[in-house]
Amino acid sequence: MGARVRYFQFRTRRVTAQSEFLSALFEWNRVVDEPDQHILFDHGGPAEAVQGDVEYADDDLGGLVVYWEVDDIRATCQKTTELGGRIVMQPTELVDGAGTVALIGDPGGNTLGLYQSPAF
Repeated sequence: MGARVRYFQFRTRRVTAQSEFLSALFEWNRVVDEPDQHILFDHGGPAEAVQGDVEYADDDLGGLVVYWEVDDIRATCQKTTELGGRIVMQPTELVDGAGTVALIGDPGGNTLGLYQSPAF
């Protein structure tokens, strides 16, 4: 399988303002998870549609990060470095066994997210 868009995340120091802007612009409902830290969106679409959130980022990784679902996250990280990219965040297991995520940097300076579904 080729990678497909799985999730999007806006990383910012201004979580509330960013989420209010996006929810007003796109008519999304905000689901407050952790005020000023993490806000999920309910866009009213089907459950299998791409989901997203706004998360607090106190680092240089602000902006939009798109997460791509891959079959083997560790192999994709290795391939990233072989192709001139870098690992920003090593593969990390999500809580409750919801999968694994990693952040990589491409040669153009963009941060990309990787996601691997849990093995059942």
